[in-house]
Amino acid sequence: MKRYLRLGIPIAVSVFIGYILLKFGWFWNHAAATTVSHSDWLNGYFAFQPGFTDALRDATYRVMLLGFDRYNPPLWTMKIEFIGSLITLSFYALMPAQGVWRKAIHYAIAVLSIGLLANKDAVFYYAFLLGGLIWILPKPRGAFKWLLLAAAWCLESFQYDGLFRWMPNPVIWDEKFFYGVLGAFLILWFLRSGAWDGFLGSTPMRVLGRVAYSMYLTHFFILCTFSCWFSLLLQAHVPRVVWASADLVLSALLIFAAGWVYERVVDRSGMQFSQWFVRGFSA
Repeated sequence: MKRYLRLGIPIAVSVFIGYILLKFGWFWNHAAATTVSHSDWLNGYFAFQPGFTDALRDATYRVMLLGFDRYNPPLWTMKIEFIGSLITLSFYALMPAQGVWRKAIHYAIAVLSIGLLANKDAVFYYAFLLGGLIWILPKPRGAFKWLLLAAAWCLESFQYDGLFRWMPNPVIWDEKFFYGVLGAFLILWFLRSGAWDGFLGSTPMRVLGRVAYSMYLTHFFILCTFSCWFSLLLQAHVPRVVWASADLVLSALLIFAAGWVYERVVDRSGMQFSQWFVRGFSA
């Protein structure tokens, strides 16, 4: 219950932000896609008539349980994150206390069950199980840790073009998602070496970590409003490298600012409410 509320309250607010922006026509992604980028990807978002009841259903249960993301496209991951959290909790709650073989069988049952029940989404849920393995793996040392980082960089850079055609096709799962999960696993294993502890523990990185969830929830609105509007405003008057660079810098600053405000106003309130609610319910 606490997890649902902690994730769900900021999600619900973001859904209604998307609803308001769409209802009043404040998205510029279609115009920018048509005039500037000619991107079918960008043009495909927010191409529907908003409805309050529709947004309310998304905000209360359809994002978290069914993966709906029309009012805020990055929210497609929230179903994965919520169910993945429950899988992780169940996996470790049921883990045998002793016996290597019993633990191996337990792990195999989890892998097979996820594969059978989750189908194409299984690759995302496997990421949670892989994350749990990080702490039993040896800390990488010497040149090996840098090889891990290089391999992770390669995997996370995967694109659907000739440069990466040499990489095997996982067949069952989307290539980009499959290699993304493997790359993330290698990055976490690399971080076990402690090579970047000082950097990641610095004050700027701690601030970024605190506002990251809020930036995730708000960044797409900035991209489809300000970023697209700015490109339309300047693209006919200054060279592309100038307006694109300015757009990148200003959009990044706005995304951070929006995340900072959202974390203080919405995310913290959601965490406090979830803690209060669960304490009261438990009592």
